[in-house]
Amino acid sequence: MPNVNGIPIKLQHGTKAQLDTITLQLAEPAYVTDTKELYVGDGTNSILVGRVLIDTLANRPVAGVDGRLFVASDTNDTYVDNGSSWIKIGVASLSDLNGNLDDIDDGTTYVRILASETNNGSVIQLNDGTNIVTASDIRSHIDNAAIHAELDDASHATNKLLSANQIDVRISEAFTGLDYQNSVIEFYDPTTSLPTNPAVGDRYISSATSNGWTENYIYEWDGSNWIETVPNLGFRLTVESDDTEYAYNSSNEWVTVTSSSAHNSLSGLEGGGSGHYYHLDANQYTEATQYASNSVNGLMSSTDHAKLPTNNQKDALSGTNGTPSDSNRYVTDSDPRMSDARTPLQHATTHQHGGTDEIAVATPEPNAIPKANAQGNLNSWITEIDGGTFV
Repeated sequence: MPNVNGIPIKLQHGTKAQLDTITLQLAEPAYVTDTKELYVGDGTNSILVGRVLIDTLANRPVAGVDGRLFVASDTNDTYVDNGSSWIKIGVASLSDLNGNLDDIDDGTTYVRILASETNNGSVIQLNDGTNIVTASDIRSHIDNAAIHAELDDASHATNKLLSANQIDVRISEAFTGLDYQNSVIEFYDPTTSLPTNPAVGDRYISSATSNGWTENYIYEWDGSNWIETVPNLGFRLTVESDDTEYAYNSSNEWVTVTSSSAHNSLSGLEGGGSGHYYHLDANQYTEATQYASNSVNGLMSSTDHAKLPTNNQKDALSGTNGTPSDSNRYVTDSDPRMSDARTPLQHATTHQHGGTDEIAVATPEPNAIPKANAQGNLNSWITEIDGGTFV
């Protein structure tokens, strides 16, 4: 039996099951052979030597033994004694940490969101560093039917959108029977050489058979080779060099379908028949649309037009074959009215006394026609001769 200064030390030993059947006296040690643990008695319980202190937080001993551990049985918090105070080392929640989320730096994978940018845990706005939009802004933008029409393949309404597949279907339906191809740059003659330094996508129609190209076939550069397309009946395309549309016909030829020309290049193409149009310059247009005057050529008003002579009148004016009449009032040097003696028309009364064009005058004057007085005599016009009196 071991002893200290001649005093024997009693050391119990055995299995853990055997230890549980005995009561160690105060300060009596015991070694458990199966678990290799050392216990010491307090007269009631066997206490594991070196174990973590466990008790309620209120019963935690005063700090002062560096390295001791204490577990609060009522809070499940763990503390370590640093020789002067207890430091919590077990974390039950974020509130147990010193500081807050504002003390955590943003990382490359995870970043923080400001509280002002959230509402009940949800993000309420987006910020790209330049533009800031709220969830309300986004919702209003999405719900704006004028900007975002509904995708609906079943409807042809103007405020609906079709899927890409339906767009392709609609276009195909609209152009049934038409076989439109991508445009070509020009009809190219390969007799001397093929196009040099072509860009990917450049397209030509061969105008001759030479250097591997066949006349009327289409050739497109893919970056390394000329890809050949044999035209089919009904092929249509635009030749960019002359801005003209061509179609491939049953005679295996490209023929013009439509053409576009600048309006000012139509000079000389004026017509005159039904459905024809005239090409006028600025001065001609002005004359054709403005009213004429003594100094300006142009249109004549209906009032002025009525004043023009008839064809007969024009003929009479020229002295050729016109016949004077009530509707031909113009006089020429051959007008028979110039030498035809006629009875005066019934307007003599206008020259009589009191008429609108009275000729006689009451007062004698040289070369005047005497006018009778109210009694019908010319007393005022005749003077006395040798004292005689006229009655």
